[in-house]
Amino acid sequence: ITLQNNMLRRITPGFVSDLPSLTKIILNRNFIEELVYDNFGQLDNLEFLDISFNHLTSIQSGTFINLVNLNTLFLQSNYLQELDSDMFIGLKNLNSLHLKNIKLRVIREKTFKHLSNLNYLKLDENHISLIEPLSFVEVNKLTHLDLSTNQLVEITVNMFKGLVSLINLDLQSNMISLIA
Repeated sequence: ITLQNNMLRRITPGFVSDLPSLTKIILNRNFIEELVYDNFGQLDNLEFLDISFNHLTSIQSGTFINLVNLNTLFLQSNYLQELDSDMFIGLKNLNSLHLKNIKLRVIREKTFKHLSNLNYLKLDENHISLIEPLSFVEVNKLTHLDLSTNQLVEITVNMFKGLVSLINLDLQSNMISLIA
């Protein structure tokens, strides 16, 4: 289902519950401000969800809990500012997460703990100045991490702890002056 470039401000919980075979939902370029628990119901076949370029300021914990086969999630260009550690609960098969330009300032410890199969994480063009130790400790399959164009000033010892599969780490266009 494609609903991009509309005037949507709100999504009623279970709005697609009568369409259990959906594999793709595109809601980008609307005015959606909030996602709540059960917005997407039980969509076992959903693989792709794009909610980018909206006005999202919050995503309730458990919003994605029944999207067990979701592979790609686009949340870029919203106003989230913070990520709750249980925001991504249920996304055990998520491979690619796009959080570019969401006004994020801090990555908290274990923010991505429910994303054990994540390979690709885009956090570029935010305002990240702090990555707490052990933020990535449970995403050991992550191969690509983009933190470019943020406000990082230092790289610390435990900042990337647990990223044993990491192949590409992009830190360009930050303000890094110390590696400790």
